[in-house]
Amino acid sequence: EAAAAGHLARVARRLEDPEPALHAAAALTLRGHAAPGATALAEGPFASGDAGARARAEAALQEMGPLGAAALADLLGSSEAGVRRRAGVALQGLGRDAGDALAHKLLDGDAGIRWRAAEALGNLCLGSCSAAHSDALAVCLEDESSWVRTAALRSLEKLGVGATDAHAAALKGRLADGNHLVRSCASRVLQQPGDAAAGSCGGRGPRRPALRP
Repeated sequence: EAAAAGHLARVARRLEDPEPALHAAAALTLRGHAAPGATALAEGPFASGDAGARARAEAALQEMGPLGAAALADLLGSSEAGVRRRAGVALQGLGRDAGDALAHKLLDGDAGIRWRAAEALGNLCLGSCSAAHSDALAVCLEDESSWVRTAALRSLEKLGVGATDAHAAALKGRLADGNHLVRSCASRVLQQPGDAAAGSCGGRGPRRPALRP
């Protein structure tokens, strides 16, 4: 497996070559290797290549649908803030595939990854898929990290969840949270009428500054 990963990493580096024919051939090869190919694209040229290579890697990852989304979501655990930010932006172009990948990351053992995933879910235009991912975010209202709880509430607000939705009881429970920011966010969400199924593209709510733990 290590040898195969090394080979795919070398193929991925061809996206940095000035010859367009090599870019296309490399991207085609990596797409043919499914998840390992997506990982090579994400961890190689997307994370550390020049601007041109990053753009080509992003395009290839987006063409890979759920596999590309999963590879990009894995970058939320990167030690480099720039890589995490670029991954979050790239995921915005993958709709439901991104939503599914991010919902999976809400279960990660690292609170930082859960927080970033919860925040990123609120930035997606999920359309009719909003309700399903609202369920995943609602689970985070009981997270041990106040950063995760706050990010989940802010994303639920953007997705259009409110006082009349199925999660109203969980939201009301956060009004007694030990963290003042969580209480404030819960109060704001409960002021919305609520309709998560219609949410996300049009009903994003007011823009809030990103949290930085």
